[in-house]
Amino acid sequence: SSHFPKFQFPLCLILWTMRCFRGSAKTENATETNVAKEVDVEKQCKGLVIGDVPAIFVESTESTESTGGTVKPENATETNVVEAGDVEKQCEGSAGSPVKAEAPRCCSLRAKILSILAGFALLAGAAIVALWPRDPSWNLTNLDVLDESALMFFVVAFGSGGLKNDTALPEVIFRAGATLENPNLIGGTVASGDFKVLYKDKLLGGGQSEPVAVPALGSGNVQADIRVKLDPALFQEITTDVLQNSLHTKVKVRGGATVKSIFGLQLHCRMECDIEASVAELFGETKPAVVESKNCSYKYF
Repeated sequence: SSHFPKFQFPLCLILWTMRCFRGSAKTENATETNVAKEVDVEKQCKGLVIGDVPAIFVESTESTESTGGTVKPENATETNVVEAGDVEKQCEGSAGSPVKAEAPRCCSLRAKILSILAGFALLAGAAIVALWPRDPSWNLTNLDVLDESALMFFVVAFGSGGLKNDTALPEVIFRAGATLENPNLIGGTVASGDFKVLYKDKLLGGGQSEPVAVPALGSGNVQADIRVKLDPALFQEITTDVLQNSLHTKVKVRGGATVKSIFGLQLHCRMECDIEASVAELFGETKPAVVESKNCSYKYF
């Protein structure tokens, strides 16, 4: 006691006691890992703690240095004295930065799976919209009679007012061409298709169309041979109808073909068209004008 001033002995005792208190407190609280940092900041704001050191300990060290004492704690560099400015910054930031809880991994995985499935659903929906078939359209571009003498036979019979029931009627063959418009986003090749021409559900004739390639959002020209074979009774019925309707009549065309496209896609299309026909055009130079109007419907499978 003769080597130390009287006021320093109590101070050393306080320092030793505080160091033991700090060591035991850290040991007891080592397993409490979920303590929020806001608690320490709140204590600092209230003046109870500065950094990791109690305020009384800081005041004691400052008084020792101010009185010229030579004894300092061995671990004075570990006191981590927090300046007033740092404490204010912690106080200001603590109110606006709450501790965020980390989401469970299972929830994150589930969210990722749902996002992937939603993306696939959107892609599938877009593909269906893009690939869903849109109805084509066609326009007759040429209609030629391969045997003019056969057609003239009907012209004469039409002018005479009819035929006998036992009269043998020749077959008339037409070479027809049409422009096929494709409004779809993908193209394809239309295979050879079959079709029939009907008058009041009675067969007038029919034929087969030739294969044709039609590009996406483009057009192609399809050709077909149409064979017309009439019996005297049906010819007489048509003649009466045409004369009563100013050389006009109505016929129906039914047909279908298979369309092959990219990626092995294959679609069968059936068509049915109601046609308003001008019979007088068959005997003139503008035979394609025989189709005055048409109304078509399509089915796909």
